[in-house]
Amino acid sequence: MAMENDLSFTHTFINPQVNRSIGYYEDSDKIIAAKVIRETSDGIIVKGARLLATQGGITDEVLVLPSGGNFIEDAYVYAFSIPSNTPGLKFICRESFVNGESHFDYPLTSKFEEMDSIVVFDDVLVPWERVFLYKNLDIACNMFSETKFNTMLLYQAITRMIVKTEFILGLAETIVHSINIIEYQHVKDKLSEIISTLEIMKSLHLSSRVHSSLDHFNTMVPDYKPLNVAIYYYPRIYPRLIEIIQLLGGSGMILLPTKEQFQSTISSYLDNYLQATNVNATDRVKIFRLAWDLCMSSFGTRQTQFERFFFGDPVRMGMGLYNSYPKESYVKMINDFLS
Repeated sequence: MAMENDLSFTHTFINPQVNRSIGYYEDSDKIIAAKVIRETSDGIIVKGARLLATQGGITDEVLVLPSGGNFIEDAYVYAFSIPSNTPGLKFICRESFVNGESHFDYPLTSKFEEMDSIVVFDDVLVPWERVFLYKNLDIACNMFSETKFNTMLLYQAITRMIVKTEFILGLAETIVHSINIIEYQHVKDKLSEIISTLEIMKSLHLSSRVHSSLDHFNTMVPDYKPLNVAIYYYPRIYPRLIEIIQLLGGSGMILLPTKEQFQSTISSYLDNYLQATNVNATDRVKIFRLAWDLCMSSFGTRQTQFERFFFGDPVRMGMGLYNSYPKESYVKMINDFLS
């Protein structure tokens, strides 16, 4: 149906961050996380909120998937998809990061800003035919692993990370050549950090394909291990990649005239004083405004935070990597050696 009707979807499977302590259990008299408050012959009635629906309110549908933490109660065990204009469904959006429509002034923000929103269910009726899962704890706990949801999600997400790193490398290289700092050792060392990140991510992605296998549904699935390593590694290295761009740009990241100023009576001053070794002032500022939009604008800092927490708490990701990684053969190697 989604493909035939060309439907767009946002999704949510995160509860509001009210209390992140280990022993917290929400008081059912004060509904915060979205839950089923009653059943009718037509469907379930949902009340409460969910996070963090990117593009919320502008897609055709919202896909609501199980959220861990509240599975002790049947009212939280559900999954469904409903139209975004369903009565009682509300999207509370953050402040927009678009400060202007000029592609010169905001090269990334003006093109790629996408809204984030809180999804509020104000006694929303979800028809039974729209409910995929309800009160089945076994399915709720196993659906992601059984369907290889996380594996497939990571596979496409790491494709994004690779392309993003390619973009960062291209931008860094453009900056250093524009202001002629490529011969400094520390500059090449910083660029090598970006190159290493790119090749590591590409290698992990390739490894997941090379070691792919058929699951019990006869679906070819990438190897989860290198993907899990990639999603552990990239949230930690991405802020460093952004820092490298900031360090390479230096003070040039701060003084950035607008397109309107280049078209004003002061344009001759800008052309003279903001030129670079290998590019004119207009092109130099375009390069540095792109770097600023990636690293220092509201849009750019949101991107950094997004990458830090894309798949959850980085420390829990590390725990998950350790717990799931098969280490027995390596321990056996040591035991065999010692014996």
